[in-house]
Amino acid sequence: MKAWSRLEDFGHLVYTVGDGVKAHTIADLNALSIANAEQAVEIASRDTDALVFIAGGNSGENSPRPVQLHGALTEAERMLLYIRTHVRNAIPVITDCDPEFRERIGLHPSGNTPENSRNAAALVELHPSFQSQISIPAERLHLPRVIGTLRRKLFDRGLLEDAHITGHPIHASFDPESDQEHIRSEGAFRRWEWKARLHHILTGQVLRKEFLSEWLSGRNYRQLMDTSS
Repeated sequence: MKAWSRLEDFGHLVYTVGDGVKAHTIADLNALSIANAEQAVEIASRDTDALVFIAGGNSGENSPRPVQLHGALTEAERMLLYIRTHVRNAIPVITDCDPEFRERIGLHPSGNTPENSRNAAALVELHPSFQSQISIPAERLHLPRVIGTLRRKLFDRGLLEDAHITGHPIHASFDPESDQEHIRSEGAFRRWEWKARLHHILTGQVLRKEFLSEWLSGRNYRQLMDTSS
């Protein structure tokens, strides 16, 4: 892919994640992933220095969850296809499902939020110029975990101190046809988020003191967020 051959030309990383697909399809997206893809492109279109990075290895033919379908594309591949066919064809986009990602970075496509951030942090380490500007568009309930896990992974690689992160909360409709049960409704996702946040704290997937303070105070990294999105 052309963007992979010129990563050094970009200084603004627009990092977003897959948030599910339409159940029992090989290429269709649910409303959440569509919103993430559209907002990522909108942010990147304002800056000629921007590169969109999509992490999301679920829902493909070899995905561990939830249903394996012959010929099915991963979340990230479907989001890239959606961008190319329905949004902006010229926006530079790479994913952690691209063969080049495995070749250059040596990591598998991500299957959850900590792995999304692991792969994003590895890309930042490959090209530290991305530290200067990292934009994260994601569903508003999910966004604190996306930010918190990325901060942890950047910290582990010694990259957090110089990283400038801005979150962009997305108010998207939940889709009852989503492939994963916990993202079929806002109520189900709120319950899942509570459990996921506790898991991340207990297992060290976030900076524990920082993340717990943000959560209990209700800030949820609001000081890092662009609330105009």
